Amino acid sequence: MAKSQWDYNSGYHRPPGATSSPLLGFGLTALSGTGLNDGGDFILLPVASSSSIAVNKHNNIIAAQLLHDSTEQASPGYYRCTLQSSEATAKDTSRLEVELVAQLRSGMMRVRFGPGSAGHQRALIVNLGSPQDRLEQGTASQKTPLLTLWTRSSAATHHCSTDHTAYAAIETSVPVSSLIEIGRGMWLLQLEDQQVEELVVRVGLSQVDEAGALTNLRAELDSWHFDATVASARGTWNSALGRVRAESDDKDLVRFYSALYHAMMGPTLFSDVDRRYRLGGRGKIEKKDFDFYSTFSLWDTYRAEHPLLNLLFPELAVHFAKSLLAMKQQTGKLPRWVLYGKETGCMIGYPAANVLSEAALKGLLRLPDPGSLRATQSLELEALEAAVDTSKRAEGAQLLDRLIPVSPYEYGGVSKALEYAWSDSCIAKLAGRLGKEEQRKHYVKRSQLYRLNFDSGKKLILPRGVGLAGLITHLSTWRPAT
Repeated sequence: MAKSQWDYNSGYHRPPGATSSPLLGFGLTALSGTGLNDGGDFILLPVASSSSIAVNKHNNIIAAQLLHDSTEQASPGYYRCTLQSSEATAKDTSRLEVELVAQLRSGMMRVRFGPGSAGHQRALIVNLGSPQDRLEQGTASQKTPLLTLWTRSSAATHHCSTDHTAYAAIETSVPVSSLIEIGRGMWLLQLEDQQVEELVVRVGLSQVDEAGALTNLRAELDSWHFDATVASARGTWNSALGRVRAESDDKDLVRFYSALYHAMMGPTLFSDVDRRYRLGGRGKIEKKDFDFYSTFSLWDTYRAEHPLLNLLFPELAVHFAKSLLAMKQQTGKLPRWVLYGKETGCMIGYPAANVLSEAALKGLLRLPDPGSLRATQSLELEALEAAVDTSKRAEGAQLLDRLIPVSPYEYGGVSKALEYAWSDSCIAKLAGRLGKEEQRKHYVKRSQLYRLNFDSGKKLILPRGVGLAGLITHLSTWRPAT
């Protein structure tokens, strides 16, 4: 949605009382459920305009499309709405019915041009200039009248974002007569048949290269049958949501399954159908024996999200674990917040240790190798070694025998002490499972160090400071936020 009162991430912030809003387009990627915005790598906008299509100095389309709120319909994997040009008059009844459906690495759009669109220019706008980041470079390569390959590179916009390059293969059911760049990172695809009543667009995405985007498109969308693709997506989501059988009244069931659907928005599948993936946004291309996942908001998700996924989708635990361990090989320590296959450094602690330990303790990382017990435990052992190594590299972990004071030594001393304690207890349990008794004892002891921050008089966990005599004391001037 166009920016009005808040940022683009919410999508629906508009002036009170408004029933429609200018639409930037339909973004093919999004960061969902976090407190930060990202995504929108490729934005598609079908148009039917009675005037020439151009952009203003802000790189926004002058004859924008309006989204009518009352026409929106959505279900898992599917979305539908009605658009109308902002230049429309009482006599101009041109409307576009737009539907979208998503697969794992691909999607389809169906546009139906209404009878009032006669004489209007019918086209598709592809915008690489996402409002979520800073576009560095965007290219379009038309291979055939139906197929165009796209590449966009962008820079990070905030401390939890990351630079990355993304690729798309976009195929139209109607030949494109011309491909015109009308703004920075924005192209107009003029349709050869200006009387066409229906346009179907197929898209494949990749974080590896253009060939990967096309391969994903061909592998997941082998026909132009939009309704069949919707049925396939509905079946996939029904199967996933159906892993929980709930009984209640309709109102509660809508709330429950909506929440369950939102819980499945991440982590996100990052590798192509051939299991290639690119580490670090623009780094080395890898190909392994697992599906690589990204968008690990681990500090937010280790408490409830991952335990839930372990219960509902235990088969994914190995893929998650191997993805996190692959990140360890890249950066030298387990990640905290992975976006576009790259560690952002956001949040604190080493929560990946919690996720790995919990999966291992539930027996989800045991490999089906009859050769030896060590071979069966190899992934658990690798997880333990990675967690131990990461714990030694954590911020402030080397200070004062793990007692983490506040500034000038370290910010967030209390939060880190508590996070480290929880992670250390997880490592201790994993070490015990693998018979590493000395490690278990060591991390049990470390997990109790949070008690040094407990003020028995105030019954609060408080920051610690260093007095003039070098003694560790509670900060007498500290007050809780109100």
